[in-house]
Amino acid sequence: MPSEAAQTAFEAHQTWLQTATPRYSLAMHRGLAAMYVADERFTAYYTKLIGDQRVAEALQTIIEYYAIEA
Repeated sequence: MPSEAAQTAFEAHQTWLQTATPRYSLAMHRGLAAMYVADERFTAYYTKLIGDQRVAEALQTIIEYYAIEA
């Protein structure tokens, strides 16, 4: 699963979240990733954005891999 592209995607998403909320945490990041798959509105958003309905699930997998407590 680890790859340069996956890590880049995670870091970009993390940076965006850290900018959007001063209360960012890795646990919050993982929770949002779960919501991307659980809530069809998020899934539809990412599907429309990327053009592939598996993208929300892929993003969740990437976040779960990289958003671990050190």
